[in-house]
Amino acid sequence: MGSLCALLVSGCATLPTEEVPVSLLDRGMAYVYADPHSPGARWVRNHLEDPRADLLGKQFGVGTGPGTPTAVSVTIGDSGGTDTADRVSRAAMEDRPQSDPPGSMPWLIVHFEPAADGRTCDRDVDTQSADSWWTSFSQTIGDRPAVVVIMSQTAKTARCDNMGSLSSAAKIDRAAVDALSANKHTAVVLGVGPIDGFKPTVAHQALRKVGMRDVVGIAVDVGGYATVQQKDNWGGKLQDLLSTGDDDALFTIADIGRVGTGSEAPDACNPSSATASTQVRRLARADQPWRLWLTQPGISDGRCGTAPDTPAGEFSPDLAWTLLSDGEAPSTPAPTTPLR
Repeated sequence: MGSLCALLVSGCATLPTEEVPVSLLDRGMAYVYADPHSPGARWVRNHLEDPRADLLGKQFGVGTGPGTPTAVSVTIGDSGGTDTADRVSRAAMEDRPQSDPPGSMPWLIVHFEPAADGRTCDRDVDTQSADSWWTSFSQTIGDRPAVVVIMSQTAKTARCDNMGSLSSAAKIDRAAVDALSANKHTAVVLGVGPIDGFKPTVAHQALRKVGMRDVVGIAVDVGGYATVQQKDNWGGKLQDLLSTGDDDALFTIADIGRVGTGSEAPDACNPSSATASTQVRRLARADQPWRLWLTQPGISDGRCGTAPDTPAGEFSPDLAWTLLSDGEAPSTPAPTTPLR
């Protein structure tokens, strides 16, 4: 498979050799793009007088701070071509002269449905429409650097204990991987949804049906509410299982844009107990996954919990505040409408 630095092309962080084995140096985190036009950032710019805007702006890269890098969600079926093209272009133009080609890496996470994939088991994928969409999406990205996380239908099928459909789900994932890997500078990651009750061994067996050719990593607990430690442990076990033969260059990455306490129900929906972790890990380690915001804090699971009026996949400032404020109340609460 070769060096991850070469695949991610934006360059890698310099890692201290006393902390990271030499064989893992090429797994260093690429320059991750903090998109100033993410849903959260757009809400802040449109509501600068809101008492929540200062805290949320610092996290979402509005104002003086760089913000916390986060993936931006795309749902299959969205037209989204202009937004995607603009996003990868803005990232490519960031001043990263030491990378080749220069620029940062936007992370795009593609869902087959608006809610976090893996949370429901009753939706089928229109395979023909999906294949056509992936081809168009891949062409939109073109040769500009990008990381694309495909929410794996194979992993979701296994988690839903629908083992008879694994082969057809694997074909859906493989078609997406093949479409994206045709691009010279697109790094492809397969995403696994909530891990509650889902064994790494079962996920491993399912993902092997897709084949890891042209896949550089696996994202874990995307949209889920496991604790940081649970995400680390689960991701580490999966990485151990995948680190055999041709798969030894794979890495795992945990979604810490939402984190639970360990007490949330498996079907938790915008639970009030959740927070967003700022414990981003951008140094490669042999025994632990990277950590990034793959789900931007404030993206709703649906009209439930702390965002009763926000549809799935849309941004709620109330939800973002709950996740990021550590229980602090804004000085003058201001009701707002969700941002699509």
